[in-house]
Amino acid sequence: MLAGILFALIAMTMWGVGAIFVRLGLRGMRASTGTFISLLVGVPFSLAVALVMDWRALAEVPFSVLPWLVLVGLLNFQLGRFLNYSAISAAGVSRAAPIIGIAPLFASLIAVVFLGETLSVYLLLGTVSIVGGLGLILSSQ
Repeated sequence: MLAGILFALIAMTMWGVGAIFVRLGLRGMRASTGTFISLLVGVPFSLAVALVMDWRALAEVPFSVLPWLVLVGLLNFQLGRFLNYSAISAAGVSRAAPIIGIAPLFASLIAVVFLGETLSVYLLLGTVSIVGGLGLILSSQ
């Protein structure tokens, strides 16, 4: 559990630092160009990490899950990143990053509705906190 929390903190830091670099990089180009360059660098790096971690597992991926992984690749890595970069370019890091950060709210709601995950008091408190924080961010014009 401690490793998971540590990885989450590192990921949080990398997402925050990455948003700053996106904003700096998009000063001289469109969001679509920045997305393409980011994916061009990210895909080989991700593949290298996957191969180093457990190269045998890539060969053992069941064919039945490939369509889901392709869908995630299209929605998350391509469309999601393009929209993320467009939001940062248009609204700035300080507004776009927290709004993008409400992804757990949608993931939780979808998981409860479609996957039968348990709705708990903590999930409800977290949801109220996310919506309240988003309201504060959007109200500060």
